[in-house]
Amino acid sequence: MRHLCWAILVVSSFAAAGCETKACTEIGCVNQLSVTVTRADGSFPSGAHQVDVTADGVTRSCTFTFAGSVVSTACSSGLFVSVNPATTCTEMHTATAVSVRCDPIPGQFIEVLSLFGMPRDVRVVQSIDGVVVIDQSIAPTYKQSRPNGPGCEPLCEQAAVMLTLP
Repeated sequence: MRHLCWAILVVSSFAAAGCETKACTEIGCVNQLSVTVTRADGSFPSGAHQVDVTADGVTRSCTFTFAGSVVSTACSSGLFVSVNPATTCTEMHTATAVSVRCDPIPGQFIEVLSLFGMPRDVRVVQSIDGVVVIDQSIAPTYKQSRPNGPGCEPLCEQAAVMLTLP
């Protein structure tokens, strides 16, 4: 009887060690390059904008008009452009929760160019009313992201680059 109890204890230990469960959430993600475009003073120039992004030899273009309000547009094959108010955020703590409140900064805007995939060689050219204001080549560095936790799918690679308007 003593050997039987020992065998049950050993089997139970192995079962407990091999039966750990992993809780994964179901947040999605994509491989993506994000280019944030700002001006040192936070303002954003009004006018007719054209953005050309050449990624690994393929050019994607987008045009939009900025007149002081939010812009959000899907462009050619995998390029997305948005211009939103810049914000200042405050983190608030209670005994049981943390929350964040973000408020727009009057007169300040941020442009974000999002490109799906993981291009290695990228050139961004942006003009306003026909005048080129950005012409810059970049080599993004991608970081792996697992939004559902370590060991959980999906695994995505994302890069963020900052450009400054004159």
